[in-house]
Amino acid sequence: MKIRVWGLVLCAWVLSVGMTVYADIIISNFNNSVHDRFENNTNFLLHGVDLSAVGMTKGGTPPSGKWASLVSRNVIVSAFHAPPGIGANITFFETNDPNGNYATRSVTSGQRLGMSDIWVGVLDSPVPVTYTPFPLATEDINSSGEFQASNLFGATANLFGRSPSHNSKYGNDPVTDQAIGENLIDVWVDVGELDEELGDDSSVGAINNIVGEADYLTHETLLQSGDSGGPVVIVNAGVPTMVGANWYIGEVDVAEGPGEDLRFYSGFSYLGNYDHLVQQIIESHPIPEPSTLALVGVGSLVVCLRRRSARV
Repeated sequence: MKIRVWGLVLCAWVLSVGMTVYADIIISNFNNSVHDRFENNTNFLLHGVDLSAVGMTKGGTPPSGKWASLVSRNVIVSAFHAPPGIGANITFFETNDPNGNYATRSVTSGQRLGMSDIWVGVLDSPVPVTYTPFPLATEDINSSGEFQASNLFGATANLFGRSPSHNSKYGNDPVTDQAIGENLIDVWVDVGELDEELGDDSSVGAINNIVGEADYLTHETLLQSGDSGGPVVIVNAGVPTMVGANWYIGEVDVAEGPGEDLRFYSGFSYLGNYDHLVQQIIESHPIPEPSTLALVGVGSLVVCLRRRSARV
């Protein structure tokens, strides 16, 4: 396979009239009951998998529909080229029921990791314990050879993007505009191979194969604009691990001999090379244990009683 890399970041397009335009994620054999998370259908591709870590911004400024994924109850991961932004309000749903419990938190700070497209943000307060952050990939991969020998190569990943059916339904408040497809992770791109505008970091990707090819999947998926920062997860034994965040669309030549046979692929930042940095941020923003909060409350009560008795 000959990798000829070019890319287009997955930012939304802005028309001259100021209207923000998003495209729908492309999923083979799309069916809203199978691919739309908030149809809350038992036929859903990831039915029974806890996706409460996946959030999106709602309304206001910055624009709605930016993606963010919990990696702790108060720390999120998104894309550096399209982050939620400081002050953005992010909504997380406890289940796949659009009328069910949800939590909205504000972003208080954020930072880029190295020269990657990974952006890590901190929330104003932790979400409840009923929301489950994604565990992160931890395997270091720094070359094509390491990639092909890794557990990541050839793994089936689930890709999140804006739904073909929900864009018109949810308009400017698309916190439930989430569709999920799948693809095989089969592309490695070294540092320096991407266009400069995309960043200077290695990345992984998933080729959008066509019907009849050996690697084609029933729910074959290609990202589109507006999907930046959405999570890329691998589910094992019902537990989703976040391996990357949506970054760009690229092109690869899959011809075995002379000539060209081009395919698009979805490009992702790879979190396994940055898990230690994310963990440092998580540890620097600890969440108080319930017992500690209880002691603080009792202490405050004692102080209050003492002050009141002193006034009598």
